Parts: sequence; structure tokens; C-alpha cells
Amino acid sequence: MKKQYKTLITLSLCAGMAGSLITPVYAYEKDETVYITLHENGSLKEVIVGDQLKADGEKQIRDISNLKNIQNVNGDENFKQNGETLVWDNQGHDIYYEGTSSKELPIKMNISYSLNGESITPQKLKGKKGTVEIKIHLENLDKHEDLYTPFVVTLASVLPTDGNSEIQVTNGKVVSNGKSNAIVAVAAPGLYESLDKNALLKDFDTITIRYNTEKFESLPIYAMATPKLLEESDLDFDSRFNDISSQLQTLQNASSQLVNGSGELASGSNQLSFSYRQFDSGIAKLLEGTGTLAKQYQTLDQGIQTLAKQSESFQSITTLLDKLSSLSSATQALDQGIATLKQSVEVSSDPNSEINKKLNALQTDLTTQQQELLALQSSMKQLQVQLQTRVQSFIGISQQLETAIAKETQEEQKATLQNIKAQLDTQIQELTNNLQQLAQGMNILEAKLAVIAQDMNELNVLSKQMNESVISGLNSAINEFSKGNEQLKQGLAMIQKQTANLPNLLKQFVAGSKQLSDGSTKVNNALVFMNQSTNTLYQANTQIKQAIGKLADGAVALQKGMLQFDKDGIQNISSLSTILKNAGDKADRLIQLSDEYKTFTKVNNDIQSDVKFIYTVQSDEAKK
Repeated sequence: MKKQYKTLITLSLCAGMAGSLITPVYAYEKDETVYITLHENGSLKEVIVGDQLKADGEKQIRDISNLKNIQNVNGDENFKQNGETLVWDNQGHDIYYEGTSSKELPIKMNISYSLNGESITPQKLKGKKGTVEIKIHLENLDKHEDLYTPFVVTLASVLPTDGNSEIQVTNGKVVSNGKSNAIVAVAAPGLYESLDKNALLKDFDTITIRYNTEKFESLPIYAMATPKLLEESDLDFDSRFNDISSQLQTLQNASSQLVNGSGELASGSNQLSFSYRQFDSGIAKLLEGTGTLAKQYQTLDQGIQTLAKQSESFQSITTLLDKLSSLSSATQALDQGIATLKQSVEVSSDPNSEINKKLNALQTDLTTQQQELLALQSSMKQLQVQLQTRVQSFIGISQQLETAIAKETQEEQKATLQNIKAQLDTQIQELTNNLQQLAQGMNILEAKLAVIAQDMNELNVLSKQMNESVISGLNSAINEFSKGNEQLKQGLAMIQKQTANLPNLLKQFVAGSKQLSDGSTKVNNALVFMNQSTNTLYQANTQIKQAIGKLADGAVALQKGMLQFDKDGIQNISSLSTILKNAGDKADRLIQLSDEYKTFTKVNNDIQSDVKFIYTVQSDEAKK
């Protein structure tokens, strides 16, 4: 509610600025504002009074007030109350307090509505089409014998252009900026009666708004009333009659400055609106870019997390490499068996001798070694397939990283992705080299298996044809087998040498995959947060853009209104000055009544005070 009142003060001061310019400025010690909320028909809904006490260095202020429910609204200073006397312990600070009042207002507002010439309630009028007439009648209740305290009421309203046309207002002006219509009018209830019903002031207590509408909606109506019509110095006919024209000229100059200022405000507001539209376009593109990047990176992050899980299965490769070491030891044991066999063959040539048993044992050992070599060959093929699959998977992830880098606009994120891709490409190259070396070892192993198979066939033949010639041939076969076993040992040694660093590389790769997974998770979370923050910024930016658009529209309307108010309003004030000048003794009494009306509530006689009334006509459907 307090925020609404501050907004109403600003709007009303803009509308009533011309009237206040002719009032000398005093350093009042009490400044009072009465906020009145009315129903659509003008009946009273609520009255809240706000008072400012200007300390002027005093550490304690003694004030009087008949308000109820008094509370400090702009500080924590306390007060003591004794009846209507308030003693504020302000310690040199200004006091702002408010309260409620049931006292009768000096200006009563009655609002009537008609549609196509027929009287109608505002509730039934809503949504109707036709010619609408809103008559706002102001009644001055502050009467002193045959005179009324000279209140001036400035009224303002805004009506959308869309669906409304042919807008007219009495005692005022309508200005349109293409989107909305600003309605400004002035009234002085009671002045017509106070000045012997001068024809120039007839109907100066009523403001009528008339227009055609496609669908009626409640109008926001604001008004400000002040008892300061003219100061006594403006009507001091004996000594300052000649100063009246000079002061009116000063008023006209000030009004011209307001017109120029409102023009600059309109120009600046339009320029701000244009620049902000460009900024808004950039925010929209940023939101779209961050959203796309976050979605694309989620796909990449899923691939990286899969890679990290798959890298854990590489531990089985270490077990396979351990079998290579066991196989090397087995070939050395086979050398010893061959040597023993040679010795046995040399000792005896009897087919049923110990050599035959040795041959059978050798054949069994060869079969066992052949099976182990075949198992090793199968495991190495599986290893080769796994490594090839991993390399292809890594290449796919590297390509996704390259795509993400190309689309990334943030330099810091791009550098992080480039570093991850470089590490992954290095590991891909090292695994590719190991695959080539493993293929060479498998080729050697396959060749040696063929030699062993051939030797085993020859050994079978020899074992069946055991005689002296067979023994001779057996020696030859044993020699050949010995050579084949030596070649097998060399092949195994080469494989062990070529794969010696593979466990360390696999450990580094597993650790790197874990680091890559953790880093990717952080990047993904950061991108999601950045997208959410950009979306929040976009929503707030939309509200700001709308507010700037309304500001630009209002500034243009204010400029046009000031141009017209400078023309019509100032002339009306000049006419009032002429009327009051000719009124003689009554003018002096009106000035006295104006000076005596210092407060709506109560005030000490020895302090200066000022009061104004802010009226708000609120739709009965509007929320408080």
C-alpha cells in the first residue's frame, strides 16, 4: 500500500506541477499528505494520513495529532502519547509517521456513469460497447459563511488507444501517443460560489470524460487537491499589482522549461528503448546458445562416463600378460626335456627302452604346450578385439569433443575441452602402437604353433618306427624341435618386451579416464547452471524491457501533455488571477482561508505546515 501511495504522489505531482509553481517554497516543519482510496462511484473506502516532521536540529519534537493507529514508517524512533500530544525522541532525525482518520474530508467526490445517454452502474458497464460518459463532481465541504476554502484539484487518468476513440474531457486535455491516451483536467470546487457565481468559473467543479469504446474497462483515476490557489503576495493590489504580470511571466518561463525537459525525457526514453531491444536480442541468442551447448555436452558426457566404466575391465589384460611370463618359463622347461631326450636316445636304440618312454612323455608335454599356446593365442585375439573396440570408441569420443570445441564460445570451457581431447588422442595413438606390436607377436606365435604341430606329427611317426634309422631321424627331429622351441622362446621374449609397458599404460589410461569423467561431470554441471542462470536473466530482462517500453510511452505522453498544458493550463491560471484581482475583498478573504488551512488533522499554532490530498479511484475488483 505504501508503495502505491508513493507512485500516486509522483503521478499527481506531474499533473499538478503547473499549479504548484506559483506557490512560494517555505521550509515547513510539518508536511502532511492524506491518501484517500475511493470506490468506482466515489464513495469512501479508506483514508490513511502520512506526516513528515522536519527536525531542523531538534532532538525532541512535540507534535499534536488526532490520528489513530499511529506508527513510525521510516525509522525506529519512539514516541510518547498523552491524549493528542505526541513527543518524539527523534535525536535530530526527521520523522515519518502515518495513521488512520475518520474525519470528514474537505473535498467529496461523486462519480456517475452513463452508456449511450442512459445511467448505468460501473459494475454493469464493464465489458459493454458504446458511448461512455464519466462525470466526476467535486463538492467543497469546507465552507466559511459565504466562502469556501479555495481548493484546486488536478485529475489524471490513462485510457488505452486500442478499442477506444473520440475521447473528450472538460476543463482539461487529452493527449495520445498512439498506444495510450493521457487525460489531464483541473477543477476548483466552491470557487464559483465564492466569487458570486462568475460565468468564467461555471462548471469548474465538474470534470466529464466522454469517449466511444468497444469494451468498457475501469479507468484508473488519480487526483490531487491542495488549498494553495494563489499566495497573498499575488493579490497585494496596493503595493504589488504590477508584480502580477511579472510573476505570470516567470510561471510561463518555468512551464517552457518543463516542456523542453519533457521533450528531452521522451527522446532519451525512446533511445533507451531502442538500445535495450538490441540488448534483449543478445540475451535471447545467449539463452538459445547455452541451451544447445548444454544438450550437446550431455551426449558427450554420457560417452565419457561409459568410457570410464569400460576402462575398468582392462584389469583382465594384466592377467593375460602374466600368462606370457608363465609360458616363457614353460619353454625353458621344454629345453631341459629335449636335452634329456637327446641323452636318452644316445644311450639306447631299443624301441622298448627308456627312450620310448621319454618320447611318450615328450609327446605329452608337447601336446600340453600346444594346448596352452592355443589358449594363449585365443586370449591374445580377444585382447586384440577388445583393444580395437576401445580404440574405435575413443576415436568416436574424440570426434564428439572436436564438435563441441567448434561450437563452444566460452574460451575457458574451450581450453578445457581441447586439453581433454589432446590427452585422449595421445592414449589412442599409444593403444594403436600396442595393437600393432601385439599383432606382430601373434603372427610369430601362430608361426611357431605351426612348427610345433609339424614336429608333433613327425614325432608320432618316429615313435611308431622306432629303429636305428628312426633313432637317427628322431635325433634330427629333436634337433629341429629344439630349434623351433628356441625360436618360440625368442618370439615370446619379443612379445614380453613389446608389451612390457602395456600395464603401466593401461593404469595411466584408467586414471586418465577417471579424471576425464570427473572433469566432464563438472563441465556438464557448469553448463546446466549457466543455462539456468541465462534463463533467469532472460525472464528478468523481459520484465525490464516491458517497463522501458511503458516508460518511453509515458514520456512521450507527458511531453505532449505538457505542451498542451503549457498552452491551456497556464492561460486558465492567468484567467483565475484576473478573476481574483477583480474580486477585491473576497480575494483577500480567500487567501486568508488558504493560509489558515494548514492540516487535515491537527498542528501546533507556532509551526508552519502544509497539506495535500491524494485521491485514488480503485476498481471494486482490484486487490488492495
